[in-house]
Amino acid sequence: MSEREVLGCHLKVGQPVEYTGPEDSNGILASAPPLHVLHVGHPGRIRDPTPQHVMVDWVGLEHEVVSYAAGFVNERRFEDDQFGSVKGLQLLSEAEYVRRSARVTSEQFDGSWGNSST
Repeated sequence: MSEREVLGCHLKVGQPVEYTGPEDSNGILASAPPLHVLHVGHPGRIRDPTPQHVMVDWVGLEHEVVSYAAGFVNERRFEDDQFGSVKGLQLLSEAEYVRRSARVTSEQFDGSWGNSST
């Protein structure tokens, strides 16, 4: 498992996560730049932790396909892997979620996260 993946045991409704990439415009139809791409580090909250189709509400993209229809898969790589992991998601602290969310919704957002860890 990569350090950039969420363990399946951490999946719960409301859990802050970040997107780990690659940058992607699939599932984003109506948003204008810079929110026309799901950026690496983009903040979101798990809406549905169902292992077969983990759904995330991405800040600023809540009404886009990427939030309401696209999902991530909790993959088990080994037979004894009790929880699996979700490629493309990483846990995010509440404080960092709030900071990044404010940046996304500000008029100054350019697709970067300033002084964050990403």
